[in-house]
Amino acid sequence: MSIGSQSGIARKGNIVTPLLIECDLTGKVLWMSQGARDLLGDPAHLTDLVGITVPVGRGRRARVYASQFCRVWESRDSVLLNVRLPEIPDAGAVDFQPLESRLFQKFFRLVVQERRLFDNARKRGKPGSGRTAIRQIELERQRLARELHTGVGQTLAAIRLQIEVISTELPDPPPRVGQALDSISALAGGALEQVRSVSQRLHPPEWQRLTLGSALRQLWEISGIPDRFEGELRLDPLPLEPVLEVKALYHRDNPIILGVPPEKPPYEAHRFRQYLRSANLRRELRLAGVPDVVGAWCHTVGGCRLFNVVAITQRYPGHARQAGHVASQCRAGAYLGRITVVVDEDIDITDLNEVMWAVCTRADPERSLDFIHRAWSGPLDPAIEPGKKGFNSRLIIDATRPWEWREKFPPAIGPTPEQKRITRERWGWILKS
Repeated sequence: MSIGSQSGIARKGNIVTPLLIECDLTGKVLWMSQGARDLLGDPAHLTDLVGITVPVGRGRRARVYASQFCRVWESRDSVLLNVRLPEIPDAGAVDFQPLESRLFQKFFRLVVQERRLFDNARKRGKPGSGRTAIRQIELERQRLARELHTGVGQTLAAIRLQIEVISTELPDPPPRVGQALDSISALAGGALEQVRSVSQRLHPPEWQRLTLGSALRQLWEISGIPDRFEGELRLDPLPLEPVLEVKALYHRDNPIILGVPPEKPPYEAHRFRQYLRSANLRRELRLAGVPDVVGAWCHTVGGCRLFNVVAITQRYPGHARQAGHVASQCRAGAYLGRITVVVDEDIDITDLNEVMWAVCTRADPERSLDFIHRAWSGPLDPAIEPGKKGFNSRLIIDATRPWEWREKFPPAIGPTPEQKRITRERWGWILKS
């Protein structure tokens, strides 16, 4: 049986186990996979792993450094890490990884110090203790930033300068020496960038603490424009807007698409659009002065635009025609409309069967149809030839009882809407069960 590691796995015979470690935000080890426990032992803290020597296969051994920890998953209270041990240790990295380990230990020391300060402030409960804790944390951050910048950062910068001097004095080194110098330079450059990034996050530059107005005024004064030209800087107050801070961007390599693509209606998006557009149509009819509008409905079969139905209680001759024309030309019904049907109050306008029954039994093509030409259309109208889009025509169907002899019109056989409502309230539980 041999124990080896490559890309964060431990091999025992033909069995491959990951090197997984779960710890809390202070670095305390909470759980380890069996492969990690067999290879790394039983540490109490992540810092106990830094610097230990473990077998990596083929009789070789390697040290564990902070740069070999990769975050796999993170929750509010814990982090799951994967340890990636190289099968062939990099000899050029030996001198630089201890510096990275020091940075690793300082980070956890900062986290522990922050938690301790907050816990003390919470226990004391004195007024202003929270501000004192925040001030102490800020001072600790500034101290650690200075140590990183003046200590580890300056050391790495000096190493890069020495490598440049060696490259200048020795332009044609042997191949292996040249590879070692390139590797050391790359490692030093990467570590230096990490140190500068962490130092800047701990203690950002002074200009990042300025407001936008203060930064612009400072830039105006430094630029020298006021001394060379006759000019002035005037900053108008900005509107109050929420501040958005992007923490992370996530994506899936193989996304599970659960969207609602537009397709032949009715489709999912129309389930809410029909209510919104129907309410707008009814409101605009009332605002236009059309009386006794019982309801309005934009059917999903027409994409909530092409087929609209209005129910009225007739009060005077021409009332149905007025409602139909206004419904087809008000804001909610004008754009990309097609057919507008006006029915009596006894018709359920949400039921397409009842609407078409009213059209078939109460409308006569010679008497009940009106057309509007060159109405407002749009580029998405499929019935208009390409290149001629922008206008279309409208059909208005008066499917109400004729006003002149409405009292003689045959009554509808069936329950009234009120009777239907009462029946649903009383016996609806049968349908639900």
